[in-house]
Amino acid sequence: MRIIVILILVFIIWTQGIDRLLGEIEFMKFKTVASTVEAEKHLVKALRYDPDSSYYQIEAAFFYFYTNKRIEANNLTNKVIATHNGDLTPYSYWYFKALLDATIRDRKATLYDLNKSLYYNPNYKESIEALRQIHEPTN
Repeated sequence: MRIIVILILVFIIWTQGIDRLLGEIEFMKFKTVASTVEAEKHLVKALRYDPDSSYYQIEAAFFYFYTNKRIEANNLTNKVIATHNGDLTPYSYWYFKALLDATIRDRKATLYDLNKSLYYNPNYKESIEALRQIHEPTN
């Protein structure tokens, strides 16, 4: 009887959780390698194993943002916004979206994103400060 229960548990874990486990392993490799080429390989594998992970998606967006692949960063951020699964705080990914929009000098979209960030967390200092800087007259 115990063997049957163990086999059933192994089967459930294998069919339901192995992809997430393998994704987590690849994500940990992504976090530890120094080469951006190697890091990207592990990140792509992690996303392939767990494509619904908002956390992996936003981390990939950060990675692409800092490696000047803004289109990929923007696409992933838009995917996070559209399919958010609850493992991120909405105010933080809206703030990141504002940073992306600011890099392409889209003031209207940046303001929208910052206001969305503050909708989810009215006390988010980064969004408050960014809005203040946008509205502050330059000398």
